[in-house]
Amino acid sequence: MKKFPWNERCIEHNLEQLPLVKDRRTKEAVYERLQRAQRKMRWRRRWLPAASMALFLAVVAVGMNAAVPERAEQQQRSSTVKMLRAGSASPKSRR
Repeated sequence: MKKFPWNERCIEHNLEQLPLVKDRRTKEAVYERLQRAQRKMRWRRRWLPAASMALFLAVVAVGMNAAVPERAEQQQRSSTVKMLRAGSASPKSRR
């Protein structure tokens, strides 16, 4: 363990200089508040990352679905352009 340079008298002197704390709550009220805070932190630790991951996956899925129809439209356009080029190229070659 780490040995601190303070002795008992120094610690007592420093504690005496602290202001008095007046807390009218009972031990049970303090304990109940601590329990609620622990439950809240436990919920945040467990469910918040899971919810954020689900939201991220949903956004990725929507993004991928939005990108797929654009690719299909581009393929249709390119095939139409190829057909038009092929169609326009054949009459020129006949001349």
